[in-house]
Amino acid sequence: EPLEKTPLAVCDATSVRDEDLVCLEQRFVDRTGENYLAHHASRQQWYYYPKMKIDEVLLLKTWDSKEGLSVSDRFTFHAAFQDPSSSADAPERESMEVRCLCIFDN
Repeated sequence: EPLEKTPLAVCDATSVRDEDLVCLEQRFVDRTGENYLAHHASRQQWYYYPKMKIDEVLLLKTWDSKEGLSVSDRFTFHAAFQDPSSSADAPERESMEVRCLCIFDN
């Protein structure tokens, strides 16, 4: 059964500029980290995957440690959103995130 409620949208990284980003400091017991949020800019290009099926997946870059990259080139902004064309009684979305580490020689 295809997903109808709160589909996943991704932003084309080439349409995001560093000035679109807001750094969010995360404080943990043993360290301080950071995460980034993006505020809206009309140049950003967002795409979504309507009616995804259980056997379909997306692979997103969630971090790139390569030196010299702009912040916006390090990851892919993504979010679920309320699709106004969704049926009111559509089943709730279920999401699973799996991470994998890729190491390349320079």
